[in-house]
This record gives sequence, structure tokens and C-alpha cells, in this order.
Amino acid sequence: DDPQRVYGTCIEGDIDLWERASGERKPIRPYPELNLGVNPIDQRYRFNWNNPVIHSRHAKGVIYQAGNVLFRSDDGGQSWRPVSPDLTRNDPEKQQVGGGPITNENAGGEVYNTIFYVIESPVQEGTLWAGTDDGLVHLTRDGGASWQEVTPPQVRQLGRGGGPAPGEALINSIEASPHDPARAYVAVSRYKFNDFTPYAYRTDDYGASWTPITEGIAPEHWVRVIREDPAVPGLLYAGTELGMYVSLDDGAHWRRWQLNLPVVPITDLTIRDGDLVAATQGRAFWILDDLSPLRQIAEQGRPEQDLLLQPQTTTIVQWGGQEPGPGQNPPDGALLWFHLQREPEEAVTLEIRDAAGELVRRFRGGNAAGEGGEDGEDAGGPSAAEEAEGDPAGAAVEVHEGLNRVVWDLRHAPLTGVPGVQNYGSLDGRIVPPGAYTVRLTVGERMQEASLLLVQPPWREATAEQYREQDVFLARAAAMLEEMHTSVNRLHAALEQLRALRERLEEVEGADALRLQAGALAERIEAWDGTIVQRQQETFQDVINFPNRLSAQVLALIGSVDGTEPPLTAGARERLTDLESAWRDRVAVRDEIEAELAAYNERLREAGLGGVILPRAREER
Repeated sequence: DDPQRVYGTCIEGDIDLWERASGERKPIRPYPELNLGVNPIDQRYRFNWNNPVIHSRHAKGVIYQAGNVLFRSDDGGQSWRPVSPDLTRNDPEKQQVGGGPITNENAGGEVYNTIFYVIESPVQEGTLWAGTDDGLVHLTRDGGASWQEVTPPQVRQLGRGGGPAPGEALINSIEASPHDPARAYVAVSRYKFNDFTPYAYRTDDYGASWTPITEGIAPEHWVRVIREDPAVPGLLYAGTELGMYVSLDDGAHWRRWQLNLPVVPITDLTIRDGDLVAATQGRAFWILDDLSPLRQIAEQGRPEQDLLLQPQTTTIVQWGGQEPGPGQNPPDGALLWFHLQREPEEAVTLEIRDAAGELVRRFRGGNAAGEGGEDGEDAGGPSAAEEAEGDPAGAAVEVHEGLNRVVWDLRHAPLTGVPGVQNYGSLDGRIVPPGAYTVRLTVGERMQEASLLLVQPPWREATAEQYREQDVFLARAAAMLEEMHTSVNRLHAALEQLRALRERLEEVEGADALRLQAGALAERIEAWDGTIVQRQQETFQDVINFPNRLSAQVLALIGSVDGTEPPLTAGARERLTDLESAWRDRVAVRDEIEAELAAYNERLREAGLGGVILPRAREER
């Protein structure tokens, strides 16, 4: 959880301790000796090229390293002691010269009869499993005081039908169940003997009996690693030489689960914070974000009706940009999953509401939203442009039969913009504070709800009250900016009508007074508009060429606070108060202009010349 000390092994059993604080490393090999060029039979201890090292899940500072025996250190590598006998076949004939007759190749890769894999039970202290490169599995339940060989009998039969090295195999990995100390999974390979058959076994009784579990795995997709989901017993993930598999029934059946993962060897798997992380021999890490839908399907079975899945707890963090390269950050926000039994013929809405039941965000889907993609395809999230049209608290997303995913960026709906004006900042809605939220899925008349918990990053220490105060601050600023931009857009629409009307009135006899009044009103709107927005700013660089007006000042203040760790600064509080005062002055002028427009419209109607249409404000819709 706090990787200040990192242990790493190398060939010949070399192991170093790296201190993060100082950046220094220290060799801590149990028995330092130079074995390059030395035949394995003449070495005091034999270590695999990929010799394992693990830390105890139960005792801080305890680490294990495996050679042909298992070593334990209680002091971070300062001292070691063997806690097992030789757990390998220890065949002297296979510990001789590594090459010849021209060149001897004793560089470490030729060492045989070694422990290849070690794992400690996460649920029972003192229980460790060890697997060797020559086909043996051992178990201790007392921390190494005694060991029992528990090799699957099926492994002992491998190759006995005439193949090479009967009974020998590589115990590629072992998974100690995170739910049951008696359960373990073993991945076995014989690819070095030109046998690419997948071999995997499960025990539920500490190795007293073993069940083969490879049904559904393709021939020659030999298994490298199996992991059991820490949240759902019997939900298994398998990494093979040619990709990924998943089992929902404890290995009784497997299905291919490649998705967008390249066809590469999967060398290791781990589950962290609800995500599946894969190491590959294609020299890349891959992460499948959010296992919650698969976990729920594994527990409940495939949905037989529309179903809103329970979202996982989400940390409020914005990953930001990424360095050039093929890597990707996970989506910013909460992943909301739902299953539709059939292609939707009616309205589909997904809403997020706060603890008070107030609407925070709405997504809309259905036939009008367009065709969907493959099962499980990301329905995505809305753009500001999409959301700015029509329903101010909703956005169109594509939905389809099967599993759908909507990414909520943890923000309120985007703010209204002013067309043609460059914004110094973002019109994205403000980020919500940590707390409890409700996700509501409505399909036609049927409604379902699920809880969603948002938490602050672990490095932050702000209180709930500080987050609440900051959210109230941002809501005030956003409401002011929303009213500001809506007012600008309404009066600008009136301004364009007044300009056109003034030209038209030149051809109307006896309308000189109305034409002059249209010009005067247009000039007044232009002057007021120029105190709110800077229409000469058309590109980002223009923000340094022309003075920023009131709208930009408010937007800049929002950007300086939104997403930051509370509490608010005194300067931000003072600035908002001043901006609100400035806006009140402009609201008074706006109201005078609108009153004059109303009076002017009355004169136009009396003259039979129509009127200037002032668009309704958003809250009036």
C-alpha cells in the first residue's frame, strides 16, 4: 500500500532492496556467491532465472525468496533462513554443464530443479504453496515447519504415454484463493517439451484432490496464470499463451475474453481497486477498468430484463492529459452500466441525483439517439455542444440491446456559452463534491435506482463541510455566469432584429421616429454587451490582445477553484463578492433595456409593424 521499499530479483538469485526515498539499492542475496560459469550441481543453492520473491500479507517486513529451497527474512533481507527442504526433484543428471562442446553456457538460464512459483494464502497465515520447474507442488500450513507434497496426480502422468521427461512440467503459477484457504488453482505448462496443451487444476481440500479445469480453452492456448476474483468466489480469469479467458463457474467452463486486447502471451494478472491488470510478453501492461458488471453477472446470472448495475465506489480525480505514446488513462469519472433486454423502442434516461434528490445530470437515449454498437460498447458521454441544445440537464447518448456503459465525468451539465466568443476557460459544469448519489435508470415507465458513492483522493484531507462550502461557492458563480450568458444571447438576438428593422423602416413612410429609436436601442445593447463579453476575441491568443470582460472574469474564477482541494481561499471569496456586485449593476441596466424594448414593441404593434422577439430565458422553457 505504501511502496517505499521495493524488492527485485535477477538471475542467479541476485536480489536487491531499493529505497524509494534515497533512490539507493542494496544487494541482499541470502548467500552471495558468483555462480556464472559454475555448474548447478556445484552451487550451494540453485535459483531459477525468474526466481520468485514475495512479501507476506500477514507479517510486515517478512519476505520470501525461492531457490531450490524457500528462504524467509523477518527483517527486510538483512538476514535469511531456509524454511523448507529442497522442494525439487533434485536430479543430478540435470544439473551439469549448461552447454558444449564448444562453449559452456552457465549464465543462469540453464539452472534446473528450482522453485518457480511461491504464493502465500491471503486468508490464512502460515499457509504457503510452492511450485517447481520440474513439476512438483508443495504446501505448508505452519509457516514452513513442515511441508507436504500435493502435486496433482494428473501432472505426474503427463508425458508417460511416450513423451519426453515423463511427469515433469513447469508449475507456471499458483493462485491461493482469496476466499477459502483450502482452495488453490495451478497453471501447468509443458511447452518446453513441445507440448502446448492447456493444463490447469483446482483443489478445494489443500491439495488432497485436484480437478482439471480447462473446458473451453482452445488447444495450444497453454495456461500461464489463473486468478480468482477477490470479491466474487468462483469468478476466474486466465491468462494463456494466446490471450485471455474468463470463467463464471470456478473453472468448469471458460469463454474467450479478448475484447480489444492484442493476441499476446499473458504472463501475469492481478486485480486492484476493481480493475483487472494484465502483464504481457508483448511488453505492455493492459488494464480493464471496472469489473463490477462482470462481477454482478457472475453472482446473479445474465439479466433476463432491463437492469441497472450497481456502480463501484469512484474516486474524484481528473487524470488529465497523457504523454505521447500508445498508453491511455482510464476515463475521468464514474462508469455507469446497464443492461437492456432488447433494442429500445421507448425513451431511456439515466439520471444522477444528489443526497437531497436534486438532479445533477441527465443522459437521454433511445431510437432517437442513433444505432448502438456491439454488446458492451461504450455509450460514451456528451459533449458541451450536444448538451447545450434542448434540455439543459440532459445529453443524448447511444444505447442498444445488451450491456451499455455511460461515463459520467462527475460534473454538472455544461454552462451556456456565447456563440462566436472565445472563452478564457471551460464551460464544463462544476465537479461535484464527494458524497452519496443516486443513479436512476428509466426505460419507458419502468424505473430502477442504484447508489453511487464518490470519495475524495486518498491524499486529500478536506472535510465534508469544506467541500459543501466550495460547491455552494461554485454554484453561485455558475448561476451568475449562466444568467449572464443567457442574457447576452437574448439581447444579442434582439440586437440583430433591431438592426434589420432599422434598415426595413427606411422604406416605411412616417417611421423615422421608430427607426431612430431602433438605432438607439441597438447602440445601448451593444454598449451593455461590450461590458459582459469581448467579441473581438476569436482565438485563444486574443485574450492577451483585447481586455477580458465580466464573463471572462467569472469563468477564470470558476476555473481557479473547480476541482481543487478545499478550503476556499479568502481571495476567491472576496473576488466572487465583487463580481456579483458588478453583475448586479449590469442586471439593472439589462432590466431597463428590456423594459424599453417592451415599450418599443408596443409602439411597433400600434403602427402595425410587428415587434422584436426577445427569446425566453432558459429557466422559462
